[in-house]
Amino acid sequence: MDAKAYKWFKLGALALPQGQSEFDFEIKGKQLRLDALFVTSDLAAEPREGLLWDRTPPATPQGLRADGVGKSHIELRWSPAEDIDVAHYNVYASQTPKFEIAQKRLIASPIEPQYTDWGLRQGTTYHYKVCAVDRRGNESQPSEEIAAQTAGKGAVVLVRQAVGDEREGLPPENSKSRKHLEQMGAFAVKAHRLTKDNPLAVTFDVPADGEYVVWAKYGLGRKEGSASVRIAMANERASLGWALRFIGSGHTSNRTYNASAFVWEQGQTGVGRYNRTTVFKLSKGQVKMTLSVASDSQLEVSEVVLTTDLGFQPKGIHCYCPGNPEWLEE
Repeated sequence: MDAKAYKWFKLGALALPQGQSEFDFEIKGKQLRLDALFVTSDLAAEPREGLLWDRTPPATPQGLRADGVGKSHIELRWSPAEDIDVAHYNVYASQTPKFEIAQKRLIASPIEPQYTDWGLRQGTTYHYKVCAVDRRGNESQPSEEIAAQTAGKGAVVLVRQAVGDEREGLPPENSKSRKHLEQMGAFAVKAHRLTKDNPLAVTFDVPADGEYVVWAKYGLGRKEGSASVRIAMANERASLGWALRFIGSGHTSNRTYNASAFVWEQGQTGVGRYNRTTVFKLSKGQVKMTLSVASDSQLEVSEVVLTTDLGFQPKGIHCYCPGNPEWLEE
């Protein structure tokens, strides 16, 4: 709410004892909000107009520790903040010790003093710091840094398989758009066109028993849109259901973006913020994976990856095109 929308109202005089006092307020009306309380023994004093901007950060979180460690996750906990106006915490992580907190190292902002960092590489050390943030956005100094190592020392399995035939209507080899796409790992010469009547069947030679995740590289073949792709393998199911849009283009933009861009996405289950990565338990030997769509689609799949490394991220663009999208203009 705009600071100009707040007004001070004098509630009257109260006789208060020395020490701490608690006030209970009952606010009637949907449009009323209580922002601050001004208490003074100077009956002539008046608070300034607008909000009372709090610029004091909360106390530094204490007791950061790793309470649980698995092959692909680390459970973090710390002592609850004593400041009553703490809204959430910022969790920062790095594989480098004595790191500086920065936006690029922010991995979560939980409201409770705990967080599970998931999708990590086994047998790897990670470093963490936590800050408290109040309702005004003031952030505390970071906690003491801790280090925790994921379990497991087994060899990471990575199986890649390109699919499909050569695509039609490719941008010229020397075109600006193609060069940019290739530099970003977002270009594919060959791909399989998925339709309702043309699913994709891929057979993998799985080298070892284990828990695997699936990555697929795909494009929509048009400016923007969405398509829900179903993955079936070893009696488990997952989906690729992200809308392929370009950040910065806006819904009313008249720009035309390169329809040849391909992005990576991980097989998941769930909806929206409740998505979770699907883990497939596979045995050594040949395993068949099927990708299908419920209706006709222009979606194309160029590559599929199976890996036991739950922290693996393929080179290229993940789900959307980051930053300024001008490099995708045709």
